[in-house]
Amino acid sequence: HLAPQVQVNFRGGENGYYSANQAYYLLENYFRSRKVLGFEFSTIGESDSNPYATGGASFNYKGSREYAQVYVSLSHNGRQWLITQINIY
Repeated sequence: HLAPQVQVNFRGGENGYYSANQAYYLLENYFRSRKVLGFEFSTIGESDSNPYATGGASFNYKGSREYAQVYVSLSHNGRQWLITQINIY
């Protein structure tokens, strides 16, 4: 569900534009080291051209609880919506 090019921004980590495959592996590595304790979208922007959602998450990371804001944006490609941007900060 990732666009051909995805903007990825992780607090204290990777930042930039990546192919769908690269973004997938960055996300996989990010979440491999963090156990998700909770997540909830708090704002959903229902734009016809570029919808987005923001929310908060909590993780267990190296024995400590970590909180983060999450931003995800989408674009329409044919018959499907694809993720174009993911920020976790």
